[in-house]
Amino acid sequence: MEKGCFQYQIVLFGDYTDISFTQDNVAKMMTIFSKYNLLVNTFNEVDVKTGNTIQRVRLVSINDPIEIRFGLSRIDILMHSKDYYGTNLNSLEDFITTSKKYIEQIQQEYNKDFNRVSLVSDFFYEDENRDNYDYIYRKIRVPFGSFKDSVPIEWSITDVNRVKEIINGNCEEINLAAIFSRYKG
Repeated sequence: MEKGCFQYQIVLFGDYTDISFTQDNVAKMMTIFSKYNLLVNTFNEVDVKTGNTIQRVRLVSINDPIEIRFGLSRIDILMHSKDYYGTNLNSLEDFITTSKKYIEQIQQEYNKDFNRVSLVSDFFYEDENRDNYDYIYRKIRVPFGSFKDSVPIEWSITDVNRVKEIINGNCEEINLAAIFSRYKG
């Protein structure tokens, strides 16, 4: 069974409406984040209150597949895989350590707190042996009805847990989500 990772993601939830795409913010971000080789860019977000599409600030890495998006109510820190197996991605612990630096920098420069943090990792396991998938399914879910005799060829199971982590001297609750899915029949 082979394993790979598509991306790591940390999401900070809070009010970030004032970190908008303005000349002052762009200049400030270029100064602050240039030491991390991050360039200022934009992305579009739909404002759920008005229904309008607005431009928001995004930072992208020159060398690494890292991206920081400043949405209205969340900041996403992402590291994308360059290939199918995530060979360019460091460990999850390294990603968290690097992200903490970005978070501390954002808190210091913008005096912004967050009310919730989520950590999302997209992994995949590839195995040509259907019996292995059936075994996993039966271990994490109790089949019912017609699924007792025949395991479904597509399924998805989500688990979410909260753990406490010290970030910038504050004890924060972090949501950890695990989604197990099978999409290939």
